[in-house]
Amino acid sequence: MTNDNDKLLTAGQVAEMFQLPRCTIYGWVHKKRIKVLKLSRKMIRFRQSDIEAFLQSRTQDAAQRDAAVRPASQRRPIIGRQKFRPTQNSYVNDLVNQVKEEVMGTEEKKCPG
Repeated sequence: MTNDNDKLLTAGQVAEMFQLPRCTIYGWVHKKRIKVLKLSRKMIRFRQSDIEAFLQSRTQDAAQRDAAVRPASQRRPIIGRQKFRPTQNSYVNDLVNQVKEEVMGTEEKKCPG
């Protein structure tokens, strides 16, 4: 009556297949990203065929992946996430060296800038 593709899986088994924590699987269920069978108020199961379909829908071949990536010239700039690089700001380096001179009394080795 049921074939191997209609085998019912627990959230733990699905999490193990995806190598993810169970809470991620439950989050996908809550957001309706993955199909689920609700057997009772607290018991859910997943059809193996639904899991395989989910994986297939997420799989991209190289051509699709390359088409999905925008060239750098078309990407929006990242604002507010740049890493702080103190060696690029000579004003800050000069200020730090000046304060070091005042506190230490002697001129320390200057920061590279």
